Amino acid sequence: AVVLLFYGWLITSGYFPRGDVTGLIPWWGLALTAGATCAVLEAVTPGRVDNLANSIGTAVVMVLLGL
Repeated sequence: AVVLLFYGWLITSGYFPRGDVTGLIPWWGLALTAGATCAVLEAVTPGRVDNLANSIGTAVVMVLLGL
């Protein structure tokens, strides 16, 4: 219920598009990029540092993408 209220507020405030989702397509790309970054870093980093590498690696990729 809280999520529905939050998205209702986003839509009425104009922060979230109502019917046209073309503005959201780049956000899906960012989510896929973050997921791929974490998957690759999880596969190549040792277990003791993978949580730190995932966080820093994803932040670096998002900064490089201009977010």
